[in-house]
Amino acid sequence: MRRDGHGSCDRRDSKFEVLGSKFQTYGISDRIPSSVSLSYLWGLALTDHSDTRGVMMDCVFVRHGIAVEREEWEGKDVDRPLTEEGVRRVRQVAAGLRRLAVRPTVIYASPARRAADTAQLLHDLLTKPSRMEFRDELLPEAVPTDLLRLLQSRSSESCVICVGHEPQLGMAASVLLFGRASESFPLKKAGACLIELSIPVKPGQGLLRWWLTPGQLRVMGRLKTKS
Repeated sequence: MRRDGHGSCDRRDSKFEVLGSKFQTYGISDRIPSSVSLSYLWGLALTDHSDTRGVMMDCVFVRHGIAVEREEWEGKDVDRPLTEEGVRRVRQVAAGLRRLAVRPTVIYASPARRAADTAQLLHDLLTKPSRMEFRDELLPEAVPTDLLRLLQSRSSESCVICVGHEPQLGMAASVLLFGRASESFPLKKAGACLIELSIPVKPGQGLLRWWLTPGQLRVMGRLKTKS
Protein backbone atom coordinates (compact mmCIF):
# COMPACT_ATOMS: atom_id res chain seq x y z
CA MET A 1 0.00 0.00 0.00
CA ARG A 2 1.43 3.39 -0.93
CA ARG A 3 1.13 6.99 0.21
CA ASP A 4 1.05 6.15 3.89
CA GLY A 5 -0.43 9.05 5.82
CA HIS A 6 -2.24 10.51 2.81
CA GLY A 7 -5.60 9.72 1.27
CA SER A 8 -5.18 6.41 -0.50
CA CYS A 9 -6.66 3.04 -1.35
CA ASP A 10 -5.13 -0.40 -0.82
CA ARG A 11 -5.19 -2.17 -4.19
CA ARG A 12 -3.22 -5.33 -3.37
CA ASP A 13 -4.78 -8.44 -4.85
CA SER A 14 -4.91 -10.08 -1.39
CA LYS A 15 -8.10 -8.13 -0.92
CA PHE A 16 -9.68 -10.08 -3.76
CA GLU A 17 -8.66 -13.50 -2.50
CA VAL A 18 -11.31 -13.32 0.22
CA LEU A 19 -14.00 -13.23 -2.46
CA GLY A 20 -12.59 -16.06 -4.54
CA SER A 21 -14.78 -16.94 -7.51
CA LYS A 22 -17.41 -14.40 -6.46
CA PHE A 23 -15.29 -11.55 -7.82
CA GLN A 24 -16.97 -10.27 -10.98
CA THR A 25 -16.81 -7.10 -13.02
CA TYR A 26 -20.54 -6.43 -12.89
CA GLY A 27 -22.10 -5.07 -16.04
CA ILE A 28 -18.92 -5.43 -18.06
CA SER A 29 -18.76 -9.08 -19.09
CA ASP A 30 -22.02 -9.06 -21.03
CA ARG A 31 -22.04 -5.54 -22.40
CA ILE A 32 -18.37 -4.75 -22.83
CA PRO A 33 -17.28 -3.14 -26.12
CA SER A 34 -16.00 -5.80 -28.53
CA SER A 35 -12.56 -4.21 -28.59
CA VAL A 36 -11.99 -4.83 -24.87
CA SER A 37 -11.69 -8.31 -23.33
CA LEU A 38 -12.68 -9.33 -19.82
CA SER A 39 -9.20 -10.74 -19.24
CA TYR A 40 -7.80 -7.30 -20.04
CA LEU A 41 -9.99 -5.78 -17.32
CA TRP A 42 -8.84 -8.45 -14.87
CA GLY A 43 -5.27 -7.49 -15.68
CA LEU A 44 -6.02 -3.86 -15.00
CA ALA A 45 -7.67 -4.65 -11.69
CA LEU A 46 -5.09 -7.04 -10.27
CA THR A 47 -1.74 -5.87 -11.64
CA ASP A 48 0.43 -3.54 -9.59
CA HIS A 49 1.94 -0.90 -11.89
CA SER A 50 3.00 1.48 -9.12
CA ASP A 51 6.65 1.25 -10.17
CA THR A 52 6.01 2.02 -13.84
CA ARG A 53 3.61 4.96 -13.63
CA GLY A 54 4.37 8.54 -12.64
CA VAL A 55 2.53 10.82 -10.24
CA MET A 56 -0.94 9.45 -9.57
CA MET A 57 -4.22 10.01 -7.74
CA ASP A 58 -6.99 7.59 -6.81
CA CYS A 59 -10.58 8.14 -7.94
CA VAL A 60 -13.44 6.09 -6.47
CA PHE A 61 -16.83 6.28 -8.20
CA VAL A 62 -19.79 5.35 -5.97
CA ARG A 63 -23.37 5.25 -7.21
CA HIS A 64 -25.99 6.48 -4.75
CA GLY A 65 -27.84 3.94 -2.63
CA ILE A 66 -31.39 2.65 -3.08
CA ALA A 67 -33.79 5.60 -3.13
CA VAL A 68 -37.57 6.00 -3.02
CA GLU A 69 -38.99 5.13 -6.46
CA ARG A 70 -40.14 7.97 -8.69
CA GLU A 71 -43.67 6.53 -8.79
CA GLU A 72 -43.86 6.66 -4.98
CA TRP A 73 -42.48 10.18 -4.63
CA GLU A 74 -44.67 13.25 -5.03
CA GLY A 75 -41.96 15.87 -4.86
CA LYS A 76 -39.16 16.80 -7.24
CA ASP A 77 -36.91 14.01 -8.47
CA VAL A 78 -33.86 15.77 -7.08
CA ASP A 79 -35.36 15.52 -3.59
CA ARG A 80 -35.91 11.75 -3.53
CA PRO A 81 -34.25 10.35 -0.36
CA LEU A 82 -32.67 6.99 0.37
CA THR A 83 -34.97 4.29 1.70
CA GLU A 84 -34.28 2.65 5.06
CA GLU A 85 -32.83 -0.31 3.19
CA GLY A 86 -30.75 2.08 1.11
CA VAL A 87 -29.26 3.67 4.22
CA ARG A 88 -28.51 0.26 5.75
CA ARG A 89 -26.79 -1.03 2.62
CA VAL A 90 -24.70 2.10 2.17
CA ARG A 91 -23.46 1.66 5.74
CA GLN A 92 -22.49 -1.91 4.92
CA VAL A 93 -20.79 -0.81 1.71
CA ALA A 94 -18.82 1.76 3.70
CA ALA A 95 -17.49 -1.10 5.84
CA GLY A 96 -16.30 -2.80 2.67
CA LEU A 97 -14.59 0.38 1.50
CA ARG A 98 -12.84 0.59 4.87
CA ARG A 99 -11.64 -2.99 4.34
CA LEU A 100 -10.18 -1.83 1.03
CA ALA A 101 -8.40 0.96 2.94
CA VAL A 102 -10.23 3.75 1.13
CA ARG A 103 -9.12 6.94 2.87
CA PRO A 104 -10.53 9.88 0.93
CA THR A 105 -9.09 13.35 1.04
CA VAL A 106 -12.27 14.79 -0.48
CA ILE A 107 -15.77 13.56 -1.31
CA TYR A 108 -17.56 15.14 -4.26
CA ALA A 109 -21.30 14.48 -4.45
CA SER A 110 -24.23 15.29 -6.67
CA PRO A 111 -26.56 17.80 -4.95
CA ALA A 112 -29.48 15.38 -5.53
CA ARG A 113 -30.62 14.21 -2.11
CA ARG A 114 -30.13 10.48 -2.73
CA ALA A 115 -26.49 11.11 -3.66
CA ALA A 116 -25.96 13.72 -0.95
CA ASP A 117 -27.31 11.31 1.70
CA THR A 118 -25.02 8.56 0.40
CA ALA A 119 -22.01 10.88 0.49
CA GLN A 120 -22.82 12.00 4.03
CA LEU A 121 -22.93 8.40 5.22
CA LEU A 122 -19.56 7.69 3.61
CA HIS A 123 -18.15 10.88 5.12
CA ASP A 124 -19.32 9.81 8.58
CA LEU A 125 -18.17 6.18 8.34
CA LEU A 126 -14.87 6.44 6.48
CA THR A 127 -11.74 8.18 7.71
CA LYS A 128 -12.73 11.82 7.63
CA PRO A 129 -11.67 13.55 4.42
CA SER A 130 -10.54 17.16 4.41
CA ARG A 131 -13.93 18.22 3.07
CA MET A 132 -17.13 17.24 1.27
CA GLU A 133 -18.45 19.27 -1.66
CA PHE A 134 -21.68 19.15 -3.64
CA ARG A 135 -20.91 19.51 -7.33
CA ASP A 136 -23.20 20.05 -10.31
CA GLU A 137 -20.70 18.05 -12.39
CA LEU A 138 -22.18 14.94 -10.74
CA LEU A 139 -25.85 15.68 -11.40
CA PRO A 140 -27.70 13.11 -13.58
CA GLU A 141 -27.82 15.48 -16.55
CA ALA A 142 -24.10 16.39 -16.41
CA VAL A 143 -21.83 15.13 -19.18
CA PRO A 144 -18.67 13.08 -18.49
CA THR A 145 -16.38 15.87 -19.68
CA ASP A 146 -17.67 18.07 -16.84
CA LEU A 147 -16.49 15.50 -14.29
CA LEU A 148 -13.20 15.07 -16.14
CA ARG A 149 -12.48 18.79 -15.82
CA LEU A 150 -13.25 18.61 -12.09
CA LEU A 151 -10.77 15.76 -11.63
CA GLN A 152 -8.16 17.64 -13.64
CA SER A 153 -8.28 20.37 -11.00
CA ARG A 154 -7.14 17.95 -8.29
CA SER A 155 -3.55 17.56 -7.17
CA SER A 156 -1.68 14.30 -6.82
CA GLU A 157 -1.35 12.30 -3.61
CA SER A 158 -5.09 12.31 -3.09
CA CYS A 159 -8.02 9.91 -3.05
CA VAL A 160 -11.21 11.42 -4.44
CA ILE A 161 -14.64 9.82 -3.97
CA CYS A 162 -17.30 10.87 -6.49
CA VAL A 163 -20.88 10.01 -5.54
CA GLY A 164 -23.36 10.30 -8.37
CA HIS A 165 -25.76 8.62 -10.76
CA GLU A 166 -26.02 6.29 -13.74
CA PRO A 167 -25.42 6.38 -16.61
CA GLN A 168 -23.18 9.38 -15.95
CA LEU A 169 -20.68 7.64 -13.65
CA GLY A 170 -20.27 4.64 -15.92
CA MET A 171 -19.80 6.88 -18.94
CA ALA A 172 -17.19 8.93 -17.08
CA ALA A 173 -15.39 5.70 -16.14
CA SER A 174 -15.29 4.63 -19.79
CA VAL A 175 -13.82 8.01 -20.79
CA LEU A 176 -11.09 7.68 -18.16
CA LEU A 177 -10.32 4.06 -19.07
CA PHE A 178 -10.79 3.97 -22.86
CA GLY A 179 -11.03 7.58 -24.03
CA ARG A 180 -14.67 7.50 -25.14
CA ALA A 181 -18.07 7.58 -23.46
CA SER A 182 -19.97 4.30 -23.32
CA GLU A 183 -23.03 3.09 -21.40
CA SER A 184 -21.53 -0.40 -21.15
CA PHE A 185 -20.09 0.22 -17.68
CA PRO A 186 -23.03 0.62 -15.26
CA LEU A 187 -22.55 0.64 -11.49
CA LYS A 188 -25.24 -0.93 -9.33
CA LYS A 189 -26.77 1.26 -6.66
CA ALA A 190 -24.12 1.61 -3.93
CA GLY A 191 -21.62 -0.18 -6.16
CA ALA A 192 -18.15 1.29 -6.57
CA CYS A 193 -14.98 1.20 -8.64
CA LEU A 194 -11.45 2.48 -8.17
CA ILE A 195 -9.59 4.05 -11.10
CA GLU A 196 -5.99 5.14 -10.72
CA LEU A 197 -5.31 8.34 -12.65
CA SER A 198 -2.02 9.76 -13.83
CA ILE A 199 -1.40 13.46 -13.32
CA PRO A 200 -2.38 15.38 -15.39
CA VAL A 201 -5.66 13.48 -15.84
CA LYS A 202 -6.27 12.54 -19.47
CA PRO A 203 -8.96 10.46 -21.23
CA GLY A 204 -7.99 6.85 -21.79
CA GLN A 205 -5.10 6.92 -19.31
CA GLY A 206 -6.92 5.54 -16.25
CA LEU A 207 -6.00 2.20 -14.69
CA LEU A 208 -8.86 0.10 -13.29
CA ARG A 209 -7.96 -1.38 -9.90
CA TRP A 210 -11.33 -2.86 -8.93
CA TRP A 211 -15.00 -2.76 -9.90
CA LEU A 212 -17.28 -4.23 -7.24
CA THR A 213 -21.01 -4.69 -6.71
CA PRO A 214 -22.62 -3.56 -3.45
CA GLY A 215 -23.08 -7.21 -2.51
CA GLN A 216 -19.35 -7.85 -2.86
CA LEU A 217 -18.52 -4.77 -0.81
CA ARG A 218 -20.94 -5.83 1.92
CA VAL A 219 -19.32 -9.26 2.06
CA MET A 220 -15.90 -7.67 2.40
CA GLY A 221 -17.18 -5.43 5.18
CA ARG A 222 -18.29 -8.47 7.19
CA LEU A 223 -14.95 -10.24 6.96
CA LYS A 224 -12.87 -10.33 10.10
CA THR A 225 -9.38 -8.89 9.91
CA LYS A 226 -6.67 -11.54 10.21
CA SER A 227 -4.69 -11.28 13.44
